[in-house]
Amino acid sequence: MTYWIGLIVMGPTTIFLMGEGKLINISPIWGPIIFWVIVLTGIVSSYAVMRKKHFGNWYKNVFLYGAY
Repeated sequence: MTYWIGLIVMGPTTIFLMGEGKLINISPIWGPIIFWVIVLTGIVSSYAVMRKKHFGNWYKNVFLYGAY
């Protein structure tokens, strides 16, 4: 879910709001970087919440949940 939230937020933000003379005056190259920071923060926080379980259990049931 973190992937989709990051994609929905940073996709339009990068395209429509970032760049010279636009609302956010930074290079659009920062959009993908911020996206991956959001995704990695979500992954780490989900593991921190589930840290009582074994890593393999978290990996199969949370991280790869949509892959099955």
